[in-house]
Amino acid sequence: MIKKEDFLERLVDQAVREYPLDPVPPGLYEQVMDRVERGMLRPGLKFSWVDLSLSALLAGFIGIFLELIQGFYRSPYWSAWMRVELLLFWQDMKMFFLQNQNVLLAGLISMITFVSLLFILTGVYRRQILYERQLPV
Repeated sequence: MIKKEDFLERLVDQAVREYPLDPVPPGLYEQVMDRVERGMLRPGLKFSWVDLSLSALLAGFIGIFLELIQGFYRSPYWSAWMRVELLLFWQDMKMFFLQNQNVLLAGLISMITFVSLLFILTGVYRRQILYERQLPV
């Protein structure tokens, strides 16, 4: 007794062998080989609606922030108050950095090391992906 899968496989094989093939269009081989030699073209810079909406939102926030700063700058009361607050904030920051400079320097060095390691790993991983894309299938 013949299994159903074997019967279907034989039927498909027979249909493929009996199916008349169209001739290959002229120039197909040259076109395929040209594309293989050129490689895949990188897609151009594409924008989507998310990019445009986020940039518009960011531009709106920056505009509102600049308008608020202009309003503070025009008012003599707010500008004097703001100058005093900025001086106090600057003094607090100076004291913080002077008291904790060893810890901050160690943190800065470790952050620079971590970010540079991430860049190195990203470059290695990207090269590996490009290499794998060049391998024949």
